[in-house]
Amino acid sequence: MQRQQSWSSTALSVAGGIVLLLLLLAGVGGSAPPARAEPRAELQVCASGCPYTTVQSAIDAAAPGDVVQIATGVYTGVIAQGGSSQIAYLTKTLTLRGGYNAAFTAWDPALYPTRLDAQNAGRVVRVNGAISVTLEGLQLANGYASNSGAGVYSVDATLRVLHCLIEDNRVNPTFNGNLGVGLHQSGGTLLMEDSTVQENQPNPGGDNSHDGGGLYAINATVAITASQFLSNTAAVNSNLCGTGGGMHLENSTSYLRGLTFRANSATSCNGGGGGLWDRNGSLHLFDSTFEGNTNGGASTYSPNTVISGNTFRANTGYGLYISGWSYPVANITVTANLVENNTGIGMLVGNRAVNMLVEDNDFTGNAGGLKLGAVSDTGAATTVRVLNNRFQNNSITGDGGGAHLTGAIDVIGNRFTGNTATGKGGGVFQQEYCSDPYSSYSCHDNASAVTGDNLFQGNSAAFGGGLYSVPKYSANLRIAYRNLVFLENTATTSGSALYFYRYTSTPVTFQHLTVANNTGGDGTMIYHMMGKAIYTNTILADGVIGIKRQNDTVTLDHVLRHNVITPTLNANTWGLTDRAPLTGTPAPRRLMRAPPRK
Repeated sequence: MQRQQSWSSTALSVAGGIVLLLLLLAGVGGSAPPARAEPRAELQVCASGCPYTTVQSAIDAAAPGDVVQIATGVYTGVIAQGGSSQIAYLTKTLTLRGGYNAAFTAWDPALYPTRLDAQNAGRVVRVNGAISVTLEGLQLANGYASNSGAGVYSVDATLRVLHCLIEDNRVNPTFNGNLGVGLHQSGGTLLMEDSTVQENQPNPGGDNSHDGGGLYAINATVAITASQFLSNTAAVNSNLCGTGGGMHLENSTSYLRGLTFRANSATSCNGGGGGLWDRNGSLHLFDSTFEGNTNGGASTYSPNTVISGNTFRANTGYGLYISGWSYPVANITVTANLVENNTGIGMLVGNRAVNMLVEDNDFTGNAGGLKLGAVSDTGAATTVRVLNNRFQNNSITGDGGGAHLTGAIDVIGNRFTGNTATGKGGGVFQQEYCSDPYSSYSCHDNASAVTGDNLFQGNSAAFGGGLYSVPKYSANLRIAYRNLVFLENTATTSGSALYFYRYTSTPVTFQHLTVANNTGGDGTMIYHMMGKAIYTNTILADGVIGIKRQNDTVTLDHVLRHNVITPTLNANTWGLTDRAPLTGTPAPRRLMRAPPRK
């Protein structure tokens, strides 16, 4: 899909600049580390023939700022220190760097693997205090903790994890409050680059909740690039609550770019977050892939969030879930993402939103493309916009195959093609907001919305194959429809192109519609159930029934009819006015596509 420049590009550039600046300052991303005093010493660890044969002995001997170099090999044996058992316990600023050959003349973590293996007898690494620690070129494996951070447990530190593998760590499944199996970061800053966190999980048989199979960060600043979170599990027992299979972020400012979340698992509670779960922080998520995760790709409850350039593919459940832990959803930008082949709704917004942009995304092959609602009961503009997206081949049991929209939402410049719904609105199901859907006195929409410059082609539903629009009761909902193209949509009952339903007396205008070759059901392309409507400068072509008026008044003004057996039904009864009817052949380009959005 061709992307279009918009004001959001500026916001993304600023956010990207913040990420780059943070990473440069942190020494992540291939740049030089910040200026600091030269290390006092380089202490060497190897199995034999070195000054130190255990990692902890070198740490104990080191002065702040030193580098502990660890030769290739497997290092085991935990030591009780600081109230817990682990291979390495750090309370001073140090670098632990593996990946050296036996002679310390070459460094290549892939060629000379260095593995710290706790053999399920304790943690691998524990970092404590307001210090700066770098873990580089290390494999941190088979750690075990009764609660959190079996691989790495870090509190209040600036922790750099570079070119590392954190795998196969476990926590006690019966302990209530396990927060992060592979890595736990509380406070401070976590900087990670070119690392893999995989196959971390609670031991089986547990009866308590666990969050963050791969990583759990709370009250921290988190910047992670070019890393993978693979096959991590938040909670083994599906009856429990475990969020963030790959990563759980709590009250943290996070910058994530170029990550892969694959085959991670969470439970379904609180939005799940099989790959990523985030709450009450500030999430900046760029150019990452969420694939094959269980109970959702990514879930965020944070305002001031930017999600751009990511792929959410083939996750069990939704692709992307956005909600507000404290209602409503606010200040969210979702642009240029690919959301495809998820078994649930591609993008689900759990609470009604204010100030949200959904632009230039592709929603393809999901069990429903987008479900979104707007806060619009105060009279103020919602500034919730769905712009220039593509919705293709999404299918839902229920309403809204391409998109299910509630409240005053601007829907402009989108393409809805090949979507299906068993109920209403194959392309789009569009309704007002009612706190009680069964009461006509509880609808609170009090704002303006535009549905314009959209293409509906090849969609199908029982009612409203292309668009089912039901702004039923809200007298103050000012809604406009313009420059819409309906081609080759079908309905098994009625309204193969458009089904419209409104009770209030406020007239609604439909301008510049092209409606051609829509079929099925009772043959009606536009079914006007109720409500005053005016259709101006509209084309009806190649159908059985152009417009059927069921109730209320409909005015047609300069409507062109071509090859339609019955242009208007109920035309000779009260309630339908036909001004300046036109006949002729429409220009072929008007029957091919919607006009491009300026």
